[in-house]
Amino acid sequence: MKIDYNLAAGDYLTYLLYVDSKSEQIRKKRSRMKIIFPVIFTFLGVSLLFANSGLDYLGFTGFLFLALLWFFFYPKWESRHYLRQYKAFVKGHYPEGKEESLMLEIGNDHIKANDNVDEGSVATSEIESIDEIPSMFFILLKGGEGFIIPKNQVDFSHVKTKLIEISKYLNVPYILNENWKWA
Repeated sequence: MKIDYNLAAGDYLTYLLYVDSKSEQIRKKRSRMKIIFPVIFTFLGVSLLFANSGLDYLGFTGFLFLALLWFFFYPKWESRHYLRQYKAFVKGHYPEGKEESLMLEIGNDHIKANDNVDEGSVATSEIESIDEIPSMFFILLKGGEGFIIPKNQVDFSHVKTKLIEISKYLNVPYILNENWKWA
C-alpha cells in the first residue's frame, strides 16, 4: 500500500507529546515530582509545629498549603513546561508553515519512506507498536523512531485496515487511544 501525505510542524509536536506521554521513565519522574515536594513541605510543617515546644500552627498551615498547591498545580505547570519545550524544539527543526511531503510504501515485510530528499527502508520486524489517536496513526519502531500518518490526509479506513493487518501479521500491539490528549 502506498500513501502520500504532508507533515507540518504541528504533526511533529503531536508525535513528540504522544511519545513523551507513553514513556515509562517520564511518567515515573512526573509522579515522583508530584509527590516528593508535598511530602517535604508536610514534613517541614510538622517539624515546625513541634519545634521549640511552642506549637506554630501558622507555619504548619503555610507549609501544608504549599504542599496542597504543589500537588494540585504542579502537574498543570509541568505539562505547559513540556509543551513549551517541545514547541521550541519543533520550531527550531521544522519551520512554521513549511510542510514536508512524504510517501510511505507499507508492506508486510518492509516500510519504505521517501521525502523527496532521502529514501529509506525499515523492516517491519522493527515495529514495536502501532498506535492510533484521534488525529493520527503512529508506527513506533524499536529504536525510538517512528512514522507519523495524519488521518485527515489519507484514506482512513484503508490505512487502518492495513495497519491492523500488519499488527496481527507481526504480532505487535495495535493501541487505540481514542481519548488521548496532552495533559
